[in-house]
Amino acid sequence: MSGDILPYHLVDKQAPMRKKLVLAATEYFTLKGYHGTSLTDIAQACNIRKASIFYHFESKEEIALCAIDCLRRYCEQEIFQPIVYQSEAPVNERVQRFASAMEQIYQHQPNSSEGEVNG
Repeated sequence: MSGDILPYHLVDKQAPMRKKLVLAATEYFTLKGYHGTSLTDIAQACNIRKASIFYHFESKEEIALCAIDCLRRYCEQEIFQPIVYQSEAPVNERVQRFASAMEQIYQHQPNSSEGEVNG
């Protein structure tokens, strides 16, 4: 797991283990899809017992929702605000910058034989 999908600093106001769990889950969801990722996968990536996850989250679904929110905030802070909303550049240049930024995000996602992304 590289940790490149979801920037660590965006999982804010949370205990360090909660951050690790969200990052590990995001990596696994990206690589294996939601249904292909187990809580055991996430726990092992963080060197904790599966049962310990429940101290931080009620369910895998809650982890996934947190990861989605963090990714949304990342896109807002790192893509939309500086590239789309606050740019003085012409529209065609902003569209190109946006496309380049999105391409960088998608380069981290493996191709799925089922056409499912983060499934």
